[in-house]
Amino acid sequence: MKILIVDDDKAILEAIKIILENNGHKVLTIERSAGIEELIKSEKPDLIFLDIKLNGESGWDIMKKLRSTIFSKSIPIIILSAKSGAEKEAIIKDADGFLGKPFEIKDLLNLVEKYKN
Repeated sequence: MKILIVDDDKAILEAIKIILENNGHKVLTIERSAGIEELIKSEKPDLIFLDIKLNGESGWDIMKKLRSTIFSKSIPIIILSAKSGAEKEAIIKDADGFLGKPFEIKDLLNLVEKYKN
């Protein structure tokens, strides 16, 4: 499975990347939304993990944009956040899933398993 992780925290990016690669997945990472559309078009990930706070950018706005674009609207998006109340907001805004920070490895892997083809 090819997974894109969008987060401005390099430690989180690296941790998730290592865990997923060790479990047989191809992982792409990006630290900001600039270039995300081109990356998705060229790499066609199967799943996206998206932080809701990216260097002043809103992950919610990014998700909305991705949902309205033909090449990315069907890709499941899992919201990443340490923000209190973000899980409820993820449900309201129709994210495909939520992973709170800090997270348990088993929770990360269970979410990925849920979206395997």
